[in-house]
Amino acid sequence: MPESARVEASRKEFRRDVWIGAATATGAAFYLILIPSQTLPEHDGFASISSRTLPYLIGLTVLLLGVVLCGVSLRRSRRATPGGWPLVGRQAALRVLVYTGAIVLYTVGIGYLGYVTSSVAMLLFAMWFSGARKRYIIVVASIATSLILYGFFHLLMQIPLPETPLY
Repeated sequence: MPESARVEASRKEFRRDVWIGAATATGAAFYLILIPSQTLPEHDGFASISSRTLPYLIGLTVLLLGVVLCGVSLRRSRRATPGGWPLVGRQAALRVLVYTGAIVLYTVGIGYLGYVTSSVAMLLFAMWFSGARKRYIIVVASIATSLILYGFFHLLMQIPLPETPLY
């Protein structure tokens, strides 16, 4: 591979990682902001742990990982490509905005469409938007993932999820 092609591939990889880190951190920030309005601060009797403890731990961990990915990618990109490169391209910014809008719609949609329905719709969109093209795999993976998570959270852990006409 010629040197210029290798440098360009590195630029694309670092740019992608920076955007993934930024989108992850943004999604985690929205998640953390919504926790007080979505869960009650009640204690479950087990060591006086609030029902908000696990969501906060998950949100903070995801936020931290997004910020670290963004920072590490920026630092590595400056070392690998002297002279810099434009971080914000129109197409990349538009993709992040569309994905962030989809996450917001998903979060709001859970209350109206139900967890399973909105999760299947979001996973279908996310996989299609990320470039997956095998329809059968997309549909099966979306439905299976949503049902497994529903079973884990609602049935096994007995966490109440919004009940709506579409479930």
